[in-house]
Amino acid sequence: MRYLFTLILLVLLIISCQTNKNSPPPLGELHIDGQYCKYPDNNFLILPFELRKNGESIKLDTIRVYRDVQPVRLPFGTYKIIFESIYQRQEIIEFELNSRVQNITLCIDKINYQLSDSDLLINLLKEGEKLIIDFNSSGCFHYVDSQLEIIRNGNFYSTSLNDRSIILTPLQLQLVKEFEFELRNIKSNQCSTSDTYSLRTTINSEVIEFIDASCHWNGFENLLKKLGYKK
Repeated sequence: MRYLFTLILLVLLIISCQTNKNSPPPLGELHIDGQYCKYPDNNFLILPFELRKNGESIKLDTIRVYRDVQPVRLPFGTYKIIFESIYQRQEIIEFELNSRVQNITLCIDKINYQLSDSDLLINLLKEGEKLIIDFNSSGCFHYVDSQLEIIRNGNFYSTSLNDRSIILTPLQLQLVKEFEFELRNIKSNQCSTSDTYSLRTTINSEVIEFIDASCHWNGFENLLKKLGYKK
């Protein structure tokens, strides 16, 4: 009798293992949305993306930023989402789908700040020197002209705009550096509005010019808000 009982248990265990082996893997629902993560912006933008598993493409689709949430039913496992930021750089998000519902946000204004390896003008300033940013924005129904100065005083930096000066905190100084880095990487020209930036320092008379016609960055306005010049 004891041997019979053991045999039955063994048979049941084999059946159970075989059943589990043949059962489909658990499914989760992936919710994909797109956002401006650093500079909140409601500009309409269609963002293409690609979903991959084990190096193979399993889905090509688009989402409308701030308007769509793309639901996808997938087996549990490791995946990658590939998309292009507003800086026209490929961004990759690798994640593990292991819950019934999982949310993934594509930050379309994401960029890898390699500040230590860059040749930013603000990093070249010495005591008493200035970085001058001349900004001009023109479109069908507007024209804006402004100038922002960044001055180095010892280990401190301050900005000046329309006779209003602000001593920068370390965080604000970092934001200015990130602004210059972003400006050097924005390339799109799909908009009728054109923002022109002319950068120069008091070190020499060389002027570096950048044109942003993307309508997806608005770097100067966003910088002024981050520094406290605008609400």
